[in-house]
Amino acid sequence: MKKRYVQCLAATMIVFMFAGLAGCGKDVQVVGELSCETEVIVPRTDATEIKPEGNRANIMNPITGGAEEAAEKRRAEIKDSKDELSIKGKTYYISPGGDDMNDGLTPETPFRSFDVFSWLKPEEGDAILLERGSVFRVTEPILAIQGVTYGAYGEGEKPCIYGSPKNYADPTIWKPSNKKNVWKIDFGYADAGNIVFNHGEYVGIKKMIGLNQLAATGDFYHNETDGIIYLYCEEGNPGKLYEDIEISPKSSVFTLDKGISGVTFDNLCIKYVGEFAINGIHKNKNITITNCEMGYIGGSKLSLAVRYGNAIQFWNGTQNSTVKNCWIYQVYDTAITFQGTSNEPNSNINFSDNLLEYNDMDIEIWDKSEDFRIEN
Repeated sequence: MKKRYVQCLAATMIVFMFAGLAGCGKDVQVVGELSCETEVIVPRTDATEIKPEGNRANIMNPITGGAEEAAEKRRAEIKDSKDELSIKGKTYYISPGGDDMNDGLTPETPFRSFDVFSWLKPEEGDAILLERGSVFRVTEPILAIQGVTYGAYGEGEKPCIYGSPKNYADPTIWKPSNKKNVWKIDFGYADAGNIVFNHGEYVGIKKMIGLNQLAATGDFYHNETDGIIYLYCEEGNPGKLYEDIEISPKSSVFTLDKGISGVTFDNLCIKYVGEFAINGIHKNKNITITNCEMGYIGGSKLSLAVRYGNAIQFWNGTQNSTVKNCWIYQVYDTAITFQGTSNEPNSNINFSDNLLEYNDMDIEIWDKSEDFRIEN
């Protein structure tokens, strides 16, 4: 909890109308100044989050294959990765218990959200660190800043950034529709790629055409025009059945704009978004992604007939970029990929020491150009 003090001081005249104050039997008029100090408790933005426990990659449909012990060891090492960043400039701190009116320069005076960076521009060499053990929700991509490090501080698990606007496990916001066993909810964001129940105990089955396709529990349809999601749930109101419901809109959590270079992402947990966890637009160089966890990414529409969504995507002419010691799972399309539509080569690419599991594809290489090249 964050304490905020509100002080007020006013020149005023207060009139007390007592029938018999101090036995005098007269009206008493008090003239003077009124001052007060009020303590306002501002809750953390993640105070009511239902945080997942343990390995959430395989709880819905576990598969065995002979590498379980090695995978578990790798998973534990990645989850317990330490913060060992080399920061040359200023360090900015963000906490769900912070305040965007703070200076953000110490763990004791953190910002509360990424919103401050719409006007406060970190410089190359600076770092933006998120409080460990916390949950942040974003409704539009965070535009990565040239030369800036995004990482973690404090104790506990990696800070989580969710693309899902909120936890939709609230029975008051689900309403019955005109179709039996179909419930509806307002969702005014771009195409919902996925619905995840209790952090992976079950996932929705997206139907592309319309409400009439919904026939079994978990089937859902997003009418973007009306801003409504319809979900088939035979057991009743979904908000009563689950503790946590995450809906993934068509968006990215981080976007690397064209030509952005020198960005580091370290020890972050990124989940529940319909396009990309980290999306490199064009000609990104010297991008380092280490010690991160990414899960339940993708599923939004690329077209009426095609769905897509990758955890980490580089596009056209990526150079000197590394993805190392990351755990990536339950991605609709690909965990790690570099793609393009030009003849610009991708060079000095390092994907190593990652645990990739329960993805449609783990690594994809794709380009439309006949002259496409991968070097080193």
